[in-house]
Amino acid sequence: MLKGSTVQRIKDTYLVDIAPLSLGIKSGVKRKMMFVVARNTLLPTTKTQNFTTVYNWQTTVQFAIFQGESLYVDSNALLALKGVPKFLVKFTIDLNAILHVLAVEKLTGSYKDITITNYQSRLTSELIKAVVTKNINSA
Repeated sequence: MLKGSTVQRIKDTYLVDIAPLSLGIKSGVKRKMMFVVARNTLLPTTKTQNFTTVYNWQTTVQFAIFQGESLYVDSNALLALKGVPKFLVKFTIDLNAILHVLAVEKLTGSYKDITITNYQSRLTSELIKAVVTKNINSA
């Protein structure tokens, strides 16, 4: 319950939404997480990064999208898989917390995209707190 001068202080406060956990893709053969959207990033947001293949003349990659704070994808939540050699990755999270991921192959311009809603493969609030606590304690 609010009363008195507290109401005046809250009047000029804005509510913002954030990404509860980092989002990224698997990098190379060491299964490391390449972070694209950092935890606590204000939403909506769009983040873009360039990536390349691990091997010369590689024609496709297994494009795996993860959510979590661990440096290794094995400890993070797999959200989706897509198959694209040298590519640009774009993560967009809208005001409804819907994640849109686009991967564009740089040479041909061909692309793959996926949309992930709140209801698909997302972690619960309790699991998010556990992931953050685990990674803070192991740091």
